[in-house]
Formats: sequence, C-alpha cells, structure tokens
Amino acid sequence: MTQLQVVLAALPIAFALHNLEELRGFDRMRRLYYRRIPWLPFARTIDRSAFRTAVCALTLAVSAILIGRCFSSSTILDFFVRAIFCALLLNSFQHIAVSLATRTLEPGLLTATFLLLPLCLVGLSAEFKLHPHPIPAFLLALAAGAILLPVAVLLSLGLGLLLRKVAH
Repeated sequence: MTQLQVVLAALPIAFALHNLEELRGFDRMRRLYYRRIPWLPFARTIDRSAFRTAVCALTLAVSAILIGRCFSSSTILDFFVRAIFCALLLNSFQHIAVSLATRTLEPGLLTATFLLLPLCLVGLSAEFKLHPHPIPAFLLALAAGAILLPVAVLLSLGLGLLLRKVAH
C-alpha cells in the first residue's frame, strides 16, 4: 500500500470525525460564525438538522471521491483529489485562525489540526511526487480548493434546508 493510498483510505474517516466534532459543537460554532458573519447565506435558518444533513452529504461525497481514487486514476479524479486536499487544508487553517482570533477552541479545531492537516499535507506531497509539473498543479489545486470549499458547503447546507422543508 502506497503512502497516497493510506491517506486516501484514512482521510474519509478523519473527515467524518471532523464533521462529527463540528456537529457536536454546532450551537457554539453557529453563534461564533453567524454573529461575526451576518451576511452568510442561510445564517438565520440553519438548524442542527439541516447542518447534520449537510455534513453527512459532504462526508459521503468526499469519501466517494477519495475511495474511488484508491481503485482508479484519471486526470479529472486526480484533480478533484488534489482540490479536496487543498480545500481541507484551507478549512484546517480557517479553524486554527478563528480559534486564535477568538481565543477559543472552535468546534472542529482538534480534528482539523491533528488529523486533516497532516493527512492532507502527506497526501499532497505524495500526489505531487507523481506529477510532472508539481508547482502549477498545486497552485491550480489550491485555487480549485478555495472555490470548492465554500461552494460545497453552501450546496450541502442548501440541501439540508431543502430536505428539512420536505420532511415538515
């Protein structure tokens, strides 16, 4: 088993644990973010149920891509894996920055710092050893990750709200 395969197998578990940590601290995280970012879409309407649906959808989507990459490789799949690594790296740095700025333990900080951050760094390192042009590929993946992160979060939160409406 290669270093990349180990990361691809471990990252879905780490991501699920990270999302569980965020879900566990949802009320505190909601107050922290939504008070500071009132323009955030859905800020007043997200509840624990919608958030739970969102993190489940994100976990399943990311896990499917990462596990799929364990068994197959293509240019587009490799690109999405690198973008996921970068998106999770950015999310980890966001947790660290918010925790430092607010001097609190933000929900998700521990798993972001001790699971996601190291796994994504090792995964990116292993992935780019295989790439003929690692620096441009990294910059492209970083840009894609910076776009993918908010888009995926907003889409999954929208899905959570939609399913909550359908259920009621």
